[in-house]
Amino acid sequence: MAKRRPQVVGSIPQADIEQAIAWQLERLPGIKYVSGGETGDRSNWIVPFIESLRNHPDLEVKREGGWSSYEDLLVHRVRTGHTLTGSSMSLGTLERTAQELEVLDRLSAGMPEPLDLLVGMPDYLNLALFSMGKLGPIKHARAFRDLLVQEITEVYDKFGDRVIFQLEAPLQLVATAKAGPLALPTAGFMAERLVKVAERAPSGARFGVHLCLGDLNHEALASMNSAGPIVLLYNNLSSRWPSGRPLEFIHAPLAGATEQVPTDPRFYAPFSKMSGSATARFVAGIAQEDHDLGDQLAALKRLEEAVGSVDVATYCGLGRRSPEAADSAAERMMQLVEA
Repeated sequence: MAKRRPQVVGSIPQADIEQAIAWQLERLPGIKYVSGGETGDRSNWIVPFIESLRNHPDLEVKREGGWSSYEDLLVHRVRTGHTLTGSSMSLGTLERTAQELEVLDRLSAGMPEPLDLLVGMPDYLNLALFSMGKLGPIKHARAFRDLLVQEITEVYDKFGDRVIFQLEAPLQLVATAKAGPLALPTAGFMAERLVKVAERAPSGARFGVHLCLGDLNHEALASMNSAGPIVLLYNNLSSRWPSGRPLEFIHAPLAGATEQVPTDPRFYAPFSKMSGSATARFVAGIAQEDHDLGDQLAALKRLEEAVGSVDVATYCGLGRRSPEAADSAAERMMQLVEA
């Protein structure tokens, strides 16, 4: 059985890139993919990007929002007579990646093997939904998909396989979890949308997928009664993923936000149906520092009995947490990795 590794999902509550990378190298020995930390205002995921669209010449504010809850979101719309295109927007990925790689290479100099930089990329359906409202994924999917692909291409053309692109996809897991008897076709549809990004990315680009239940203000959008939605998405992504663009991991939370890791063995039963031919490493979002370690170890045992060795992460990024909570989460990750 392969050795477990710790993995961060993205955001880390540190002051800057330097401190975020140093924190990972110190507290998470054995880590393979190092995040730049998504520090500062980027700890709130795509909120800074959506706020920046206030200044976009083709958009206007449809509804103001203060980001206090999922009902209090800033929503834009296209101005009459205008068109929204991917080339007119920017996530700033290339410049940020250059800064993060410089710091990573400097701080990891002398280590036995070079480390990969984890580059978080919000999935385009999520960008469209949270930027443009409920009809965004229908009316503006192409613009946001073009934005995502152009930035992935820019980064890969400059840095090649030094980076791994983490497609961040809360909508995919939330929709599948809420779909009830339509979970199977929902998972297929949602997986296919993620695959469209990889298909248009340069050959050789490396990917991971971060499934999520939402974490705005450390609150989830949905909960799961079983691991079924995770397994459906994992299998659909694995079977549909294009060749030549490695899918190296799929991360999924076993619970959302402040929920306890499930202890009922029935929750884990669907993992027995996870594709055995898939090559993507499963990263279990299982580490919650203020919950019972014994329950998490029991959950990890059930999971690995079904799918083999997994890597260990928190439910979501740590950016909505205090530095002290992040320290405790890292300690819990290592307890689970080394158990």
